[in-house]
Amino acid sequence: MDLVPINQKPTKSEQYNGWANYETWATNLWMTNTEENQQFFSQMYNDNPKEFENHLKEFFQNIWDEVEHWSNPTTRNMFYDIGSLWRVNWSEIAKSWSDAQ
Repeated sequence: MDLVPINQKPTKSEQYNGWANYETWATNLWMTNTEENQQFFSQMYNDNPKEFENHLKEFFQNIWDEVEHWSNPTTRNMFYDIGSLWRVNWSEIAKSWSDAQ
Protein backbone atom coordinates (compact mmCIF):
# COMPACT_ATOMS: atom_id res chain seq x y z
CA MET A 1 0.00 0.00 0.00
CA ASP A 2 1.40 3.39 -0.98
CA LEU A 3 1.64 6.15 1.60
CA VAL A 4 -0.17 9.42 0.83
CA PRO A 5 1.91 12.55 1.44
CA ILE A 6 0.51 14.73 4.22
CA ASN A 7 -0.09 17.70 1.92
CA GLN A 8 -1.97 15.63 -0.67
CA LYS A 9 -5.76 15.66 -0.57
CA PRO A 10 -7.37 12.27 -0.13
CA THR A 11 -8.76 10.63 -3.21
CA LYS A 12 -12.42 9.67 -3.47
CA SER A 13 -11.46 6.07 -2.78
CA GLU A 14 -9.90 7.06 0.56
CA GLN A 15 -12.83 9.21 1.68
CA TYR A 16 -15.27 7.60 4.08
CA ASN A 17 -18.75 8.86 5.01
CA GLY A 18 -17.81 12.43 4.12
CA TRP A 19 -14.48 12.36 6.00
CA ALA A 20 -10.92 12.23 4.65
CA ASN A 21 -10.62 8.52 5.43
CA TYR A 22 -11.96 5.75 7.63
CA GLU A 23 -9.56 6.52 10.49
CA THR A 24 -10.70 10.15 10.71
CA TRP A 25 -14.36 9.15 10.60
CA ALA A 26 -13.88 6.46 13.27
CA THR A 27 -11.98 8.82 15.58
CA ASN A 28 -14.66 11.49 15.37
CA LEU A 29 -17.35 8.83 15.87
CA TRP A 30 -15.68 7.67 19.09
CA MET A 31 -15.41 11.31 20.21
CA THR A 32 -19.15 11.81 19.77
CA ASN A 33 -20.68 8.39 20.46
CA THR A 34 -21.70 9.19 24.03
CA GLU A 35 -22.86 12.34 25.74
CA GLU A 36 -19.98 12.01 28.19
CA ASN A 37 -17.42 11.87 25.37
CA GLN A 38 -19.05 14.77 23.55
CA GLN A 39 -18.99 16.90 26.72
CA PHE A 40 -15.36 15.99 27.41
CA PHE A 41 -14.17 16.98 23.94
CA SER A 42 -16.40 20.06 23.84
CA GLN A 43 -14.76 21.22 27.05
CA MET A 44 -11.33 20.50 25.56
CA TYR A 45 -12.28 22.60 22.54
CA ASN A 46 -13.73 25.44 24.64
CA ASP A 47 -10.66 25.55 26.89
CA ASN A 48 -8.40 26.47 23.98
CA PRO A 49 -9.90 26.36 20.47
CA LYS A 50 -6.62 27.36 18.80
CA GLU A 51 -4.80 24.38 20.32
CA PHE A 52 -7.65 21.85 20.01
CA GLU A 53 -6.03 19.98 17.12
CA ASN A 54 -2.75 19.56 19.03
CA HIS A 55 -4.53 18.58 22.23
CA LEU A 56 -6.50 15.91 20.37
CA LYS A 57 -3.35 14.40 18.88
CA GLU A 58 -1.65 14.39 22.28
CA PHE A 59 -4.69 12.97 24.04
CA PHE A 60 -5.08 10.01 21.68
CA GLN A 61 -1.32 9.41 21.50
CA ASN A 62 -1.06 9.38 25.29
CA ILE A 63 -3.82 6.77 25.55
CA TRP A 64 -2.12 4.73 22.82
CA ASP A 65 1.17 4.92 24.73
CA GLU A 66 -0.40 3.88 28.06
CA VAL A 67 -0.33 0.12 27.71
CA GLU A 68 -2.44 -0.45 30.84
CA HIS A 69 -5.41 1.25 29.14
CA TRP A 70 -5.46 -1.57 26.61
CA SER A 71 -6.89 -3.84 29.31
CA ASN A 72 -10.05 -1.71 29.15
CA PRO A 73 -12.25 -3.32 26.47
CA THR A 74 -13.75 0.01 25.40
CA THR A 75 -10.33 1.57 24.83
CA ARG A 76 -9.09 -1.54 23.05
CA ASN A 77 -12.16 -1.57 20.79
CA MET A 78 -11.74 2.14 20.05
CA PHE A 79 -8.20 1.63 18.79
CA TYR A 80 -9.16 -1.49 16.85
CA ASP A 81 -11.86 0.59 15.15
CA ILE A 82 -9.59 3.55 14.45
CA GLY A 83 -6.75 1.37 13.26
CA SER A 84 -4.01 3.94 12.72
CA LEU A 85 -3.53 7.26 14.48
CA TRP A 86 -1.04 8.51 11.88
CA ARG A 87 -3.79 8.46 9.22
CA VAL A 88 -6.25 10.52 11.29
CA ASN A 89 -6.80 13.96 9.78
CA TRP A 90 -6.73 15.93 13.04
CA SER A 91 -7.20 19.23 11.21
CA GLU A 92 -10.46 18.01 9.70
CA ILE A 93 -11.78 16.91 13.09
CA ALA A 94 -10.75 20.20 14.73
CA LYS A 95 -12.45 22.16 11.96
CA SER A 96 -15.65 20.15 12.34
CA TRP A 97 -15.73 20.96 16.05
CA SER A 98 -15.01 24.62 15.31
CA ASP A 99 -17.85 24.72 12.78
CA ALA A 100 -20.23 23.15 15.32
CA GLN A 101 -19.56 25.73 18.01
